[in-house]
Amino acid sequence: MRNCKNGELRVSFGTYEPIFVVVFRKEGDYVVIKSFEERQFVGREKIGVEEYVKAAVGFLEGRV
Repeated sequence: MRNCKNGELRVSFGTYEPIFVVVFRKEGDYVVIKSFEERQFVGREKIGVEEYVKAAVGFLEGRV
């Protein structure tokens, strides 16, 4: 829960200091994904919730 605030989920990737940060936010029927590298904004993608959930489930099924 410490990664969740202001309606966003923040996930950091890196060794000691986060190098990449990915922010997920739900806006209506969409998931907005923003990415940052070294605290600089890299890009933003807006995906339908249904499409995002199908992709996530497919990824998890491949890991089982």
